[in-house]
Amino acid sequence: MKWLAYYQYWVGAKVVKGPMKDAVIAELTIHATEELSHAELIRDQDHSAWESCFISSEWLKITNCGYDAPADHYVEVVLDQNIKGEQCAIRVYNNLLDITRGSRSCDV
Repeated sequence: MKWLAYYQYWVGAKVVKGPMKDAVIAELTIHATEELSHAELIRDQDHSAWESCFISSEWLKITNCGYDAPADHYVEVVLDQNIKGEQCAIRVYNNLLDITRGSRSCDV
């Protein structure tokens, strides 16, 4: 869910502490902006797909990857949480790709 990915990056950028935090803040802010852009593209294409996003308590019910609130604000922990989310998203996209490939018909 792109809204939740946006939120995870945005929160991480706001709370991160530790070495190279300014570089990490900049990178997380870029990723948050990209995820927000993706969410808005989806919203523009299918309004019914995002109406449940009005209520944040619904987010965890519809996400495939969950959300780890940054309880520890240390750079390494925040980055690990974001990497975990990206790895999950890649698995979800690969699964969708496999489904799509499996449903294509090669009959001519």
